[in-house]
Amino acid sequence: MENKFLDSGALFLNDRKQNEKAPDWKGDVEFSTDLVMHLYGECQKGNSPKVSLAGWNRKTKAGKPFVSIKVSAPFTPKEPAIVSAPKTAKNPWE
Repeated sequence: MENKFLDSGALFLNDRKQNEKAPDWKGDVEFSTDLVMHLYGECQKGNSPKVSLAGWNRKTKAGKPFVSIKVSAPFTPKEPAIVSAPKTAKNPWE
């Protein structure tokens, strides 16, 4: 069965925070094999792996706030395709 929640997770308020150095939010993310392989590939190239994060403020059914998170490989724009004009036998403006 496919897990529709891969590469996503949530951060919840840390209600067990005991000092100022403890995190304000805690949570987990479950990674897909594809994203892990992308990160591994970046390591193999000698690059530091990087992911993009997106977050949405949400509330649980009990009304407690949390942040829903989506993780993905960073967006890299592709080079635009170069389109050459068709070659004509004769210039129409001559």
